[in-house]
Amino acid sequence: MDLESFKKLELKIYSFSVNVFSFVKTLSNKNIATHKEKELLGNANQLYCLFLVELEKMEAGISPDLESCVKSIENCITLIKDYELSGILLNEKVDLAIDANQILRSLNLV
Repeated sequence: MDLESFKKLELKIYSFSVNVFSFVKTLSNKNIATHKEKELLGNANQLYCLFLVELEKMEAGISPDLESCVKSIENCITLIKDYELSGILLNEKVDLAIDANQILRSLNLV
C-alpha cells in the first residue's frame, strides 16, 4: 500500500471511530446501553491511535507493523456483532460492521 492509500485508510479509521462514538451515544440516549460500550469505544480509539503511529512510521520510510491495529478492529467487529438490535439501530450496527470489515481487509493488504 502506498502512502496516499495509507492516508485514505487513516480517514476511514477516523470516520469509523467517530461513528462508533455516535452509535454508543445513541444506545446510551435510548437507555439500551450494555457493558460493551466502553470496550467498543476503547478499541475504536486504540485503533485510531495505533494507526497514527504506523502512519508516522510509513511517512518516515519505515515499514508499518499493523498487528495491533488488526487486533483492535477484530475486537470491534466481535463487539458489534454481539449487539441484538432492531430498526434504525440495526442499520447503524450493520453500517459499523461493514466499515469495520472493510478496514480489516485493508489492513490485511498492507
